[in-house]
Amino acid sequence: MPRLAVRTIALISSLGPVIWGCGGPAQPPGVDPARTSDLGSARQALPVAEAAASAWMRDARLIYLENDSALDVRGSAAAWGFLFHSELADSWRNVAVNRGQVAHEGPLPFPFAGPELPAAWIDSNRAIGIAEDSGGREFRQRTGATLEHAVLGRGIFTDWNGPPTWTVVYRPPDGSGELAIVVNAADGSLLSRFEG
Repeated sequence: MPRLAVRTIALISSLGPVIWGCGGPAQPPGVDPARTSDLGSARQALPVAEAAASAWMRDARLIYLENDSALDVRGSAAAWGFLFHSELADSWRNVAVNRGQVAHEGPLPFPFAGPELPAAWIDSNRAIGIAEDSGGREFRQRTGATLEHAVLGRGIFTDWNGPPTWTVVYRPPDGSGELAIVVNAADGSLLSRFEG
């Protein structure tokens, strides 16, 4: 695996707890992963996050999101974390949505350079379906890996002005040999995959 890809996957793995402060992809208390009413896609949580961000600053723009709780293979999670940027305030704000309600929001204590996400992007359920069909399912069955992260952003594995991408990361129980599958979030095409 290219060294840059390894570094990027490590960064993705470490960003969640830093940005959201909710402990990464652990299951939130009281959430039954078998009860689908507790789970939702990223787009289902987005309106709640956007309302909170707009109340903070009227020019708030979404620049990054990822699961903030355990994912299932349908691309659903109980909690999603969203990062917004305001040019007027020259600051960033994270909003965590858990089961359709704001669970946490607050300023990001450091700058997070990232271009604004466009309004049109495929939802997490479609992105993870593509990742599963592109080797993720086989990797899970072979290694016992779980879906660890689903990250939407721009400039991660593409040019700064390139299309938004979903980066789907699978992690085996022993934490070694992760698989990252990068999906073009604009058209659903497979961009790359890294294993190692």
